[in-house]
Amino acid sequence: MTINPISPLNRTELFRKSILSQNCRRVNDYDDINPWRILSWGWKWAIDTLMNDAKVGVCPSYHYYPILFVFRQYLEIKSKDLITSLELYLYGENIPVNYFKNKQYRHKIQNLWRDCEKLLIELSNSLKESDDSEDYIQNLSDFQRIGQIINELYEKDPTSETFRYPFPEKSNQFDVDMNHFSENVTWVCNQMEMISNWIEAIQGNFE
Repeated sequence: MTINPISPLNRTELFRKSILSQNCRRVNDYDDINPWRILSWGWKWAIDTLMNDAKVGVCPSYHYYPILFVFRQYLEIKSKDLITSLELYLYGENIPVNYFKNKQYRHKIQNLWRDCEKLLIELSNSLKESDDSEDYIQNLSDFQRIGQIINELYEKDPTSETFRYPFPEKSNQFDVDMNHFSENVTWVCNQMEMISNWIEAIQGNFE
């Protein structure tokens, strides 16, 4: 195979600014918005796009790896977003971005959701008198179901490597029914976005 070298005069940069393109954006510029929120929007878009494609026709097994990884990544980023928002509302604390780099968290979505759920229950308890009792019970049930799904995923991928690297040992093999999986993914993602909007609404009412 012959590769034609690009001459210096025609060389293009991978990252460059263009005032003529409608699809030119500045990355890592968050406009004073919680950076975890911005990242979660991107990963939510990615999992929605993959899920929509997976539902069309028959999905080959090699498509499952990016789907599973992106779903896991969304859960991790969204949990960090929720914890950051809850800590700010409940305690007035701005959590630095590198807070989640400690060994307790990193890619441990089980630990992230455990602490996130504690904060959500604390918030729910503080609003219990003003909320409908059925809504309160439903919230707790939803938090628990999200936790169960996260724990199940964490068992298969505790270090965020299972879907990025080959693990050919038979003990690492498991089945995924994409129809059933996609229903749960859609439910969890929608619930976490609703929780995020719920926290924003509460913050807005008390500002």
